[in-house]
Amino acid sequence: MSGAPDGSDAIVRFRAAGRDASGTLPETEADHRAAEGIRPSRSLAVGALVVGSAALFVPLAFTRRLQDAFFLPKFCLAWGLLGVASFAVLLSDDRTKPAVTPTARLVDIAVGVHLAINVIATAASTDRRLSIFGERLQHEGLLSLVLYVAFYAVSRRVFRSPSTAHRLLVCALAGGWIVAAYGVAQRIDADPIWHGFLPEGRVFSTIGQPNALAAYLLTIVVVGIGVCSLTRSRTGRMAAIAATATGLASLLFTKSRGGLVAFAALVLVASALAILQLRRRQQWVIVLCGLFLVAGAGALPQSRDGLRDTWTKLTARAGDTGGANAGLSAQNHADLWRVAAAIVRSHPLHGTGPETFPDQFPSWSRVVLSPERVAYFDQFRVESPHNIFLHEAVGAGVPGLLTLLGVIAATLRHFAVVATRGDGDVRRRRFALVGGFVLIGHLLGNSFMSPEVTGSWLAWLLLGVLVAVTDGPNGPSRGVLTGPLRCGGSSPIVPP
Repeated sequence: MSGAPDGSDAIVRFRAAGRDASGTLPETEADHRAAEGIRPSRSLAVGALVVGSAALFVPLAFTRRLQDAFFLPKFCLAWGLLGVASFAVLLSDDRTKPAVTPTARLVDIAVGVHLAINVIATAASTDRRLSIFGERLQHEGLLSLVLYVAFYAVSRRVFRSPSTAHRLLVCALAGGWIVAAYGVAQRIDADPIWHGFLPEGRVFSTIGQPNALAAYLLTIVVVGIGVCSLTRSRTGRMAAIAATATGLASLLFTKSRGGLVAFAALVLVASALAILQLRRRQQWVIVLCGLFLVAGAGALPQSRDGLRDTWTKLTARAGDTGGANAGLSAQNHADLWRVAAAIVRSHPLHGTGPETFPDQFPSWSRVVLSPERVAYFDQFRVESPHNIFLHEAVGAGVPGLLTLLGVIAATLRHFAVVATRGDGDVRRRRFALVGGFVLIGHLLGNSFMSPEVTGSWLAWLLLGVLVAVTDGPNGPSRGVLTGPLRCGGSSPIVPP
Protein backbone atom coordinates (compact mmCIF):
# COMPACT_ATOMS: atom_id res chain seq x y z
CA MET A 1 0.00 0.00 0.00
CA SER A 2 1.43 3.40 -0.95
CA GLY A 3 2.03 6.12 1.58
CA ALA A 4 4.75 7.65 3.72
CA PRO A 5 7.71 5.37 4.35
CA ASP A 6 7.94 3.80 7.77
CA GLY A 7 10.83 4.22 10.21
CA SER A 8 12.85 1.33 8.81
CA ASP A 9 12.66 2.78 5.28
CA ALA A 10 13.92 6.11 6.61
CA ILE A 11 16.87 4.41 8.29
CA VAL A 12 17.77 2.52 5.12
CA ARG A 13 17.44 5.71 3.06
CA PHE A 14 19.59 7.63 5.57
CA ARG A 15 22.34 5.00 5.53
CA ALA A 16 22.32 4.88 1.73
CA ALA A 17 22.44 8.66 1.35
CA GLY A 18 24.69 9.40 4.29
CA ARG A 19 27.79 7.37 3.47
CA ASP A 20 30.70 9.26 2.05
CA ALA A 21 33.32 7.98 -0.35
CA SER A 22 35.12 6.13 2.44
CA GLY A 23 31.94 4.32 3.47
CA THR A 24 31.65 6.04 6.88
CA LEU A 25 28.53 7.58 8.28
CA PRO A 26 28.11 11.38 8.58
CA GLU A 27 29.44 12.92 11.76
CA THR A 28 27.08 15.78 12.56
CA GLU A 29 23.39 16.07 13.34
CA ALA A 30 22.97 18.37 10.32
CA ASP A 31 24.25 15.55 8.10
CA HIS A 32 21.77 13.12 9.65
CA ARG A 33 18.83 15.44 9.19
CA ALA A 34 19.87 16.42 5.65
CA ALA A 35 20.12 12.76 4.70
CA GLU A 36 16.55 12.25 5.92
CA GLY A 37 15.30 15.36 4.14
CA ILE A 38 14.57 17.21 7.40
CA ARG A 39 15.45 20.88 7.76
CA PRO A 40 16.63 21.93 11.22
CA SER A 41 14.24 24.23 13.06
CA ARG A 42 15.55 27.79 13.01
CA SER A 43 13.45 28.63 16.07
CA LEU A 44 15.05 25.91 18.16
CA ALA A 45 18.46 27.08 16.95
CA VAL A 46 17.58 30.60 18.11
CA GLY A 47 16.39 29.20 21.44
CA ALA A 48 19.68 27.36 21.91
CA LEU A 49 21.60 30.51 21.02
CA VAL A 50 19.63 32.55 23.59
CA VAL A 51 20.17 29.98 26.35
CA GLY A 52 23.88 29.85 25.50
CA SER A 53 24.02 33.64 25.67
CA ALA A 54 22.35 33.49 29.09
CA ALA A 55 24.96 31.03 30.37
CA LEU A 56 27.65 33.44 29.18
CA PHE A 57 26.27 36.86 30.12
CA VAL A 58 23.96 36.47 33.14
CA PRO A 59 26.80 35.76 35.63
CA LEU A 60 28.54 38.92 34.42
CA ALA A 61 25.65 41.33 34.99
CA PHE A 62 25.88 43.89 37.82
CA THR A 63 25.71 47.65 38.24
CA ARG A 64 26.80 50.10 40.92
CA ARG A 65 23.78 52.30 40.25
CA LEU A 66 21.44 50.04 42.25
CA GLN A 67 21.55 49.19 45.92
CA ASP A 68 20.96 45.57 44.93
CA ALA A 69 23.91 45.76 42.56
CA PHE A 70 24.35 42.05 41.83
CA PHE A 71 21.10 40.09 42.08
CA LEU A 72 18.59 42.35 40.38
CA PRO A 73 20.51 42.87 37.09
CA LYS A 74 21.11 39.11 36.79
CA PHE A 75 17.50 38.27 37.68
CA CYS A 76 16.03 40.71 35.14
CA LEU A 77 18.42 39.64 32.39
CA ALA A 78 17.71 35.95 33.03
CA TRP A 79 13.93 36.49 32.87
CA GLY A 80 14.27 38.54 29.69
CA LEU A 81 16.37 35.90 27.94
CA LEU A 82 14.03 33.19 29.18
CA GLY A 83 11.14 35.02 27.54
CA VAL A 84 12.96 35.20 24.21
CA ALA A 85 13.99 31.52 24.36
CA SER A 86 10.47 30.42 25.30
CA PHE A 87 8.99 32.46 22.44
CA ALA A 88 11.42 30.83 20.03
CA VAL A 89 10.37 27.39 21.23
CA LEU A 90 6.68 28.26 20.82
CA LEU A 91 7.34 29.45 17.24
CA SER A 92 9.21 26.29 16.34
CA ASP A 93 7.75 24.24 13.50
CA ASP A 94 9.63 21.17 14.70
CA ARG A 95 6.90 18.87 16.03
CA THR A 96 9.08 15.79 16.38
CA LYS A 97 9.00 14.22 19.80
CA PRO A 98 12.38 12.84 20.81
CA ALA A 99 12.40 9.54 22.62
CA VAL A 100 12.21 9.95 26.38
CA THR A 101 13.79 7.22 28.44
CA PRO A 102 12.10 6.11 31.68
CA THR A 103 14.95 7.48 33.80
CA ALA A 104 14.75 10.93 32.16
CA ARG A 105 10.95 10.96 32.43
CA LEU A 106 11.33 10.26 36.14
CA VAL A 107 13.60 13.32 36.46
CA ASP A 108 10.99 15.51 34.73
CA ILE A 109 8.24 14.21 37.01
CA ALA A 110 10.35 14.79 40.13
CA VAL A 111 11.09 18.37 39.05
CA GLY A 112 7.39 19.05 38.45
CA VAL A 113 6.38 17.62 41.83
CA HIS A 114 9.08 19.64 43.57
CA LEU A 115 7.77 22.85 42.00
CA ALA A 116 4.17 21.97 42.90
CA ILE A 117 5.07 21.35 46.56
CA ASN A 118 6.78 24.74 46.75
CA VAL A 119 3.73 26.44 45.21
CA ILE A 120 1.55 24.85 47.92
CA ALA A 121 4.03 25.88 50.62
CA THR A 122 3.99 29.45 49.30
CA ALA A 123 0.18 29.52 49.42
CA ALA A 124 0.34 28.44 53.08
CA SER A 125 3.30 30.68 53.95
CA THR A 126 3.44 32.92 57.00
CA ASP A 127 4.54 35.72 54.63
CA ARG A 128 3.47 35.11 51.03
CA ARG A 129 5.20 38.16 49.64
CA LEU A 130 8.51 37.11 51.18
CA SER A 131 8.01 33.56 49.91
CA ILE A 132 7.33 34.75 46.38
CA PHE A 133 10.09 37.33 46.01
CA GLY A 134 12.59 36.02 48.55
CA GLU A 135 14.77 37.56 51.23
CA ARG A 136 16.47 40.83 50.31
CA LEU A 137 19.85 40.35 48.60
CA GLN A 138 19.28 36.57 48.51
CA HIS A 139 15.99 36.05 46.62
CA GLU A 140 15.56 32.28 46.72
CA GLY A 141 11.77 32.53 46.70
CA LEU A 142 9.17 30.94 44.43
CA LEU A 143 9.93 33.31 41.52
CA SER A 144 13.52 32.13 41.46
CA LEU A 145 12.49 28.46 41.56
CA VAL A 146 10.09 29.07 38.65
CA LEU A 147 13.00 30.65 36.76
CA TYR A 148 15.20 27.59 37.43
CA VAL A 149 12.56 25.08 36.35
CA ALA A 150 11.64 27.13 33.25
CA PHE A 151 15.27 27.18 32.09
CA TYR A 152 15.47 23.44 32.80
CA ALA A 153 12.37 22.84 30.63
CA VAL A 154 13.53 25.08 27.76
CA SER A 155 16.97 23.48 27.80
CA ARG A 156 15.36 20.03 27.66
CA ARG A 157 13.58 21.13 24.48
CA VAL A 158 16.27 22.94 22.50
CA PHE A 159 19.41 20.91 23.25
CA ARG A 160 19.05 17.57 21.54
CA SER A 161 22.50 16.75 20.20
CA PRO A 162 25.99 16.43 21.67
CA SER A 163 27.26 19.27 19.49
CA THR A 164 24.76 21.85 20.80
CA ALA A 165 25.27 20.67 24.38
CA HIS A 166 29.03 21.03 23.92
CA ARG A 167 28.58 24.63 22.75
CA LEU A 168 26.43 25.40 25.77
CA LEU A 169 29.16 24.09 28.08
CA VAL A 170 31.69 26.25 26.23
CA CYS A 171 29.48 29.32 26.77
CA ALA A 172 29.11 28.58 30.50
CA LEU A 173 32.86 28.06 30.78
CA ALA A 174 33.58 31.31 28.92
CA GLY A 175 31.37 33.24 31.34
CA GLY A 176 33.00 31.50 34.29
CA TRP A 177 36.45 32.32 32.95
CA ILE A 178 35.61 36.03 32.89
CA VAL A 179 34.12 35.87 36.40
CA ALA A 180 37.17 34.02 37.72
CA ALA A 181 39.61 36.36 35.96
CA TYR A 182 37.89 39.36 37.51
CA GLY A 183 38.21 37.71 40.92
CA VAL A 184 41.94 37.26 40.36
CA ALA A 185 42.17 40.92 39.31
CA GLN A 186 40.53 41.92 42.58
CA ARG A 187 43.06 39.86 44.50
CA ILE A 188 46.04 41.57 42.86
CA ASP A 189 44.48 45.01 43.40
CA ALA A 190 43.76 45.59 39.70
CA ASP A 191 40.00 46.10 40.03
CA PRO A 192 38.95 49.16 38.00
CA ILE A 193 35.40 49.21 39.42
CA TRP A 194 35.58 48.68 43.20
CA HIS A 195 39.14 50.02 43.50
CA GLY A 196 40.62 47.62 46.04
CA PHE A 197 37.49 47.05 48.13
CA LEU A 198 37.74 43.48 49.49
CA PRO A 199 35.59 42.53 52.52
CA GLU A 200 37.86 40.60 54.90
CA GLY A 201 40.39 40.30 52.07
CA ARG A 202 38.07 37.98 50.06
CA VAL A 203 37.21 38.35 46.37
CA PHE A 204 33.59 38.50 45.21
CA SER A 205 33.94 39.24 41.46
CA THR A 206 30.65 39.79 39.57
CA ILE A 207 28.68 37.49 41.92
CA GLY A 208 28.78 39.86 44.88
CA GLN A 209 29.54 37.54 47.80
CA PRO A 210 32.63 35.34 48.35
CA ASN A 211 30.79 32.19 49.45
CA ALA A 212 28.32 32.49 46.58
CA LEU A 213 31.25 33.00 44.20
CA ALA A 214 32.86 29.81 45.53
CA ALA A 215 29.69 27.80 44.89
CA TYR A 216 29.47 29.16 41.34
CA LEU A 217 33.14 28.43 40.65
CA LEU A 218 32.74 24.82 41.79
CA THR A 219 30.30 24.34 38.92
CA ILE A 220 32.62 26.12 36.50
CA VAL A 221 35.55 23.88 37.44
CA VAL A 222 33.43 20.79 36.71
CA VAL A 223 32.30 22.29 33.40
CA GLY A 224 35.90 23.14 32.48
CA ILE A 225 37.04 19.56 33.04
CA GLY A 226 34.07 18.34 31.03
CA VAL A 227 34.80 20.66 28.10
CA CYS A 228 38.44 19.55 28.13
CA SER A 229 37.40 15.88 27.89
CA LEU A 230 34.88 16.58 25.11
CA THR A 231 37.06 18.77 22.91
CA ARG A 232 39.36 17.23 20.31
CA SER A 233 41.32 20.29 19.22
CA ARG A 234 44.48 21.02 21.15
CA THR A 235 43.73 24.75 21.24
CA GLY A 236 40.28 24.10 22.69
CA ARG A 237 41.66 21.82 25.38
CA MET A 238 44.36 24.32 26.35
CA ALA A 239 41.75 27.07 26.62
CA ALA A 240 39.55 24.84 28.82
CA ILE A 241 42.53 24.01 31.05
CA ALA A 242 43.39 27.70 31.40
CA ALA A 243 39.80 28.59 32.30
CA THR A 244 39.65 25.78 34.86
CA ALA A 245 42.94 26.82 36.43
CA THR A 246 41.73 30.43 36.67
CA GLY A 247 38.54 29.20 38.33
CA LEU A 248 40.53 27.22 40.90
CA ALA A 249 42.73 30.23 41.66
CA SER A 250 39.72 32.47 42.16
CA LEU A 251 38.11 29.78 44.34
CA LEU A 252 41.15 29.86 46.62
CA PHE A 253 40.99 33.66 46.80
CA THR A 254 37.38 33.52 48.09
CA LYS A 255 38.77 31.94 51.29
CA SER A 256 35.44 30.13 51.58
CA ARG A 257 35.77 27.24 54.02
CA GLY A 258 32.60 25.63 52.75
CA GLY A 259 33.73 26.03 49.14
CA LEU A 260 37.14 24.48 49.79
CA VAL A 261 35.65 21.59 51.78
CA ALA A 262 33.15 20.99 48.96
CA PHE A 263 35.96 20.98 46.39
CA ALA A 264 37.97 18.50 48.46
CA ALA A 265 34.90 16.26 48.78
CA LEU A 266 34.33 16.50 45.03
CA VAL A 267 37.92 15.39 44.40
CA LEU A 268 37.41 12.44 46.74
CA VAL A 269 34.24 11.39 44.91
CA ALA A 270 36.00 11.63 41.55
CA SER A 271 38.96 9.65 42.90
CA ALA A 272 36.65 6.95 44.25
CA LEU A 273 34.91 6.60 40.88
CA ALA A 274 38.29 6.41 39.12
CA ILE A 275 39.46 3.69 41.51
CA LEU A 276 36.29 1.68 40.89
CA GLN A 277 37.22 1.46 37.20
CA LEU A 278 40.42 -0.44 38.05
CA ARG A 279 40.88 -4.14 38.67
CA ARG A 280 40.15 -5.49 42.13
CA ARG A 281 43.82 -6.01 43.00
CA GLN A 282 44.72 -2.47 41.92
CA GLN A 283 41.84 -1.10 43.98
CA TRP A 284 43.08 -2.79 47.12
CA VAL A 285 46.63 -1.54 46.57
CA ILE A 286 45.48 2.07 46.15
CA VAL A 287 43.10 1.91 49.14
CA LEU A 288 45.75 0.40 51.42
CA CYS A 289 48.33 2.97 50.32
CA GLY A 290 45.84 5.77 50.96
CA LEU A 291 45.00 4.46 54.42
CA PHE A 292 48.72 4.12 55.20
CA LEU A 293 49.38 7.74 54.16
CA VAL A 294 46.42 9.05 56.16
CA ALA A 295 47.45 7.09 59.26
CA GLY A 296 51.05 8.26 58.90
CA ALA A 297 50.02 11.89 58.50
CA GLY A 298 47.77 11.65 61.53
CA ALA A 299 50.43 10.02 63.68
CA LEU A 300 53.18 12.53 62.98
CA PRO A 301 52.80 15.84 64.84
CA GLN A 302 54.72 17.66 62.10
CA SER A 303 52.22 16.48 59.49
CA ARG A 304 49.25 17.51 61.59
CA ASP A 305 50.74 20.91 62.26
CA GLY A 306 51.62 21.38 58.60
CA LEU A 307 48.09 20.54 57.46
CA ARG A 308 46.60 22.83 60.10
CA ASP A 309 48.86 25.71 59.13
CA THR A 310 48.07 25.22 55.43
CA TRP A 311 44.33 25.24 56.10
CA THR A 312 44.66 28.35 58.25
CA LYS A 313 46.58 30.20 55.52
CA LEU A 314 44.02 29.22 52.86
CA THR A 315 41.01 30.36 54.89
CA ALA A 316 42.37 33.18 57.08
CA ARG A 317 40.40 36.41 56.65
CA ALA A 318 41.70 39.92 57.19
CA GLY A 319 41.66 40.79 60.89
CA ASP A 320 41.34 37.16 62.01
CA THR A 321 43.84 36.32 64.74
CA GLY A 322 44.50 32.83 66.04
CA GLY A 323 41.74 31.22 63.97
CA ALA A 324 38.99 32.74 66.13
CA ASN A 325 36.86 33.45 63.08
CA ALA A 326 36.89 29.78 62.05
CA GLY A 327 35.69 28.65 65.47
CA LEU A 328 32.94 31.26 65.53
CA SER A 329 31.83 30.28 62.02
CA ALA A 330 31.53 26.61 63.00
CA GLN A 331 29.52 27.52 66.10
CA ASN A 332 27.24 29.79 64.06
CA HIS A 333 26.53 27.02 61.56
CA ALA A 334 25.72 24.56 64.32
CA ASP A 335 23.32 27.02 65.98
CA LEU A 336 21.61 27.86 62.68
CA TRP A 337 21.09 24.17 61.95
CA ARG A 338 19.66 23.56 65.45
CA VAL A 339 17.14 26.36 65.04
CA ALA A 340 16.20 25.18 61.53
CA ALA A 341 15.66 21.63 62.79
CA ALA A 342 13.37 22.94 65.54
CA ILE A 343 11.28 24.87 62.99
CA VAL A 344 10.94 21.76 60.80
CA ARG A 345 9.84 19.66 63.77
CA SER A 346 7.18 22.24 64.58
CA HIS A 347 5.97 22.66 60.93
CA PRO A 348 6.61 19.30 59.22
CA LEU A 349 3.79 19.31 56.64
CA HIS A 350 4.32 22.50 54.65
CA GLY A 351 6.99 24.43 56.56
CA THR A 352 6.65 28.12 57.23
CA GLY A 353 6.99 29.10 53.56
CA PRO A 354 9.99 29.55 51.26
CA GLU A 355 12.49 32.17 52.44
CA THR A 356 10.70 32.77 55.78
CA PHE A 357 13.63 31.56 57.91
CA PRO A 358 14.83 35.16 58.62
CA ASP A 359 11.40 36.01 60.07
CA GLN A 360 11.18 32.81 62.10
CA PHE A 361 14.70 32.82 63.49
CA PRO A 362 14.42 35.54 66.19
CA SER A 363 11.56 33.83 68.04
CA TRP A 364 12.85 30.29 67.63
CA SER A 365 16.40 31.19 68.62
CA ARG A 366 15.08 32.14 72.05
CA VAL A 367 13.63 28.65 72.43
CA VAL A 368 16.69 26.73 71.23
CA LEU A 369 19.81 28.80 71.94
CA SER A 370 21.44 30.20 75.07
CA PRO A 371 20.89 33.88 75.98
CA GLU A 372 24.47 34.70 74.99
CA ARG A 373 23.99 33.25 71.51
CA VAL A 374 20.62 34.95 71.15
CA ALA A 375 22.23 38.30 71.97
CA TYR A 376 24.92 37.64 69.38
CA PHE A 377 22.44 36.83 66.57
CA ASP A 378 20.23 39.79 67.49
CA GLN A 379 22.95 42.07 66.12
CA PHE A 380 21.99 41.25 62.51
CA ARG A 381 19.34 39.59 60.37
CA VAL A 382 20.04 35.90 59.71
CA GLU A 383 19.21 35.20 56.07
CA SER A 384 19.17 31.37 55.93
CA PRO A 385 20.19 28.18 57.77
CA HIS A 386 23.26 27.94 55.51
CA ASN A 387 22.32 24.49 54.26
CA ILE A 388 20.34 23.73 51.12
CA PHE A 389 18.46 20.78 52.65
CA LEU A 390 17.43 22.59 55.84
CA HIS A 391 16.59 25.65 53.74
CA GLU A 392 14.13 23.54 51.74
CA ALA A 393 12.74 21.75 54.80
CA VAL A 394 12.03 25.03 56.64
CA GLY A 395 10.39 26.54 53.58
CA ALA A 396 8.32 23.61 52.29
CA GLY A 397 8.36 21.11 55.14
CA VAL A 398 9.28 17.45 54.99
CA PRO A 399 7.43 17.00 51.64
CA GLY A 400 9.59 19.74 50.12
CA LEU A 401 12.76 18.07 51.40
CA LEU A 402 11.61 14.68 50.10
CA THR A 403 10.84 16.06 46.65
CA LEU A 404 14.27 17.75 46.53
CA LEU A 405 15.87 14.43 47.45
CA GLY A 406 13.69 12.83 44.79
CA VAL A 407 15.01 15.21 42.13
CA ILE A 408 18.57 14.47 43.24
CA ALA A 409 18.07 10.70 43.29
CA ALA A 410 16.27 10.58 39.93
CA THR A 411 18.88 12.77 38.24
CA LEU A 412 21.85 10.84 39.62
CA ARG A 413 20.17 7.56 38.68
CA HIS A 414 19.64 8.77 35.11
CA PHE A 415 23.26 9.86 34.74
CA ALA A 416 24.50 6.65 36.37
CA VAL A 417 22.49 4.49 33.95
CA VAL A 418 23.86 6.41 30.95
CA ALA A 419 27.42 6.38 32.27
CA THR A 420 27.43 2.64 32.96
CA ARG A 421 25.20 1.40 30.12
CA GLY A 422 25.62 4.16 27.55
CA ASP A 423 25.25 1.87 24.47
CA GLY A 424 28.95 2.27 23.74
CA ASP A 425 28.66 6.04 23.17
CA VAL A 426 31.70 7.59 24.84
CA ARG A 427 30.47 11.19 24.45
CA ARG A 428 27.12 10.48 26.11
CA ARG A 429 28.93 8.82 28.99
CA ARG A 430 31.12 11.87 29.42
CA PHE A 431 28.11 14.19 29.34
CA ALA A 432 26.48 12.01 32.01
CA LEU A 433 29.58 12.23 34.21
CA VAL A 434 29.66 16.02 33.83
CA GLY A 435 25.98 16.19 34.78
CA GLY A 436 26.48 14.02 37.83
CA PHE A 437 29.42 16.07 39.08
CA VAL A 438 27.62 19.38 38.39
CA LEU A 439 24.80 18.20 40.66
CA ILE A 440 27.10 16.81 43.35
CA GLY A 441 29.25 19.94 43.31
CA HIS A 442 26.20 22.18 43.60
CA LEU A 443 24.89 20.22 46.57
CA LEU A 444 28.25 20.11 48.34
CA GLY A 445 28.84 23.80 47.74
CA ASN A 446 25.48 24.77 49.21
CA SER A 447 25.67 22.44 52.21
CA PHE A 448 27.57 25.06 54.25
CA MET A 449 26.29 28.35 52.81
CA SER A 450 23.17 30.16 51.68
CA PRO A 451 21.93 29.13 48.21
CA GLU A 452 22.52 31.91 45.68
CA VAL A 453 20.62 32.65 42.49
CA THR A 454 23.48 32.59 39.95
CA GLY A 455 24.96 29.27 40.99
CA SER A 456 21.56 27.62 41.49
CA TRP A 457 20.23 28.92 38.16
CA LEU A 458 23.30 27.72 36.26
CA ALA A 459 23.11 24.28 37.88
CA TRP A 460 19.44 23.87 36.87
CA LEU A 461 20.18 25.07 33.33
CA LEU A 462 23.10 22.66 32.93
CA LEU A 463 21.07 19.76 34.31
CA GLY A 464 18.35 20.46 31.74
CA VAL A 465 20.92 20.43 28.93
CA LEU A 466 22.74 17.33 30.14
CA VAL A 467 19.58 15.33 30.87
CA ALA A 468 18.38 16.21 27.35
CA VAL A 469 21.58 15.21 25.57
CA THR A 470 21.80 11.90 27.47
CA ASP A 471 18.10 11.10 27.02
CA GLY A 472 17.78 8.41 24.36
CA PRO A 473 19.26 8.47 20.84
CA ASN A 474 19.11 12.25 20.43
CA GLY A 475 21.10 12.77 17.27
CA PRO A 476 24.41 11.20 16.34
CA SER A 477 26.85 9.83 18.83
CA ARG A 478 29.81 9.79 16.50
CA GLY A 479 32.21 12.60 15.87
CA VAL A 480 33.81 15.19 18.08
CA LEU A 481 33.06 18.87 17.66
CA THR A 482 35.50 20.54 15.30
CA GLY A 483 35.61 23.83 13.42
CA PRO A 484 33.57 26.92 14.40
CA LEU A 485 31.11 26.38 17.24
CA ARG A 486 27.79 27.03 15.61
CA CYS A 487 24.34 26.81 17.15
CA GLY A 488 22.03 24.56 15.15
CA GLY A 489 24.26 24.95 12.12
CA SER A 490 23.65 28.71 11.93
CA SER A 491 24.94 31.56 14.08
CA PRO A 492 28.24 31.16 15.93
CA ILE A 493 28.21 31.40 19.70
CA VAL A 494 31.91 31.55 20.53
CA PRO A 495 35.10 30.84 18.62
CA PRO A 496 36.70 27.43 18.98
